[in-house]
Amino acid sequence: MAEHKENEWVSVADMMSSFVAVLIMVILTIDQGSGGGQAGIKVRKALNDKLNGIVSESDSTILYKWGVSGDTLVLSEGVFESGSPKLLKKMQEILSASSKTIHEILKSPFYLARVEGHSDTVSYKNGPQLKVERPNKDSLIVLKYRYDNVLLSLQRAMEARRVIVSGWNISDAENVSLLGYGPNKPIDKNALAPNRRVEITFEYLPNQKK
Repeated sequence: MAEHKENEWVSVADMMSSFVAVLIMVILTIDQGSGGGQAGIKVRKALNDKLNGIVSESDSTILYKWGVSGDTLVLSEGVFESGSPKLLKKMQEILSASSKTIHEILKSPFYLARVEGHSDTVSYKNGPQLKVERPNKDSLIVLKYRYDNVLLSLQRAMEARRVIVSGWNISDAENVSLLGYGPNKPIDKNALAPNRRVEITFEYLPNQKK
């Protein structure tokens, strides 16, 4: 069997390098068409650095999850008691300390944040009632309903958002939206506590927000 000469191998390697370079250029060109490219890479790296800083300062009680359309902070360790929308003290302190960095991220025209609340699968049909009264006592109405898991998860998202935007002006706080998923997106189907969590997703907007 004839052996390949060294210069033949070099020419193949050069051809592959050229192909990869062209492929990268095509990807960057497409990305630049949607406001991305080198500028987009720089913006995403800046976000990555800031989120890693939050994770480091939290002693890794906050986890970092990378995504194509946005990056996510996951708060799933020691976040909520069962059936409660109130953040545990340590997590409240950690989230409060992260507020400034999150605010800096959202000053960028390329990001919006979404706070997502989650619950475990324990039913709260016998939980506390919520009462709503009209100001006019003559036309008093009392709306009574009990917690379900979706409402509980939404209240958890509201509580986390409240801590995050504390001290922000209204227009900046409007960059943080809310969602409650109840028990529908567990991260551990064999446990309860890790699913009582909040996730904060930073959505990347290549065309900038208005």
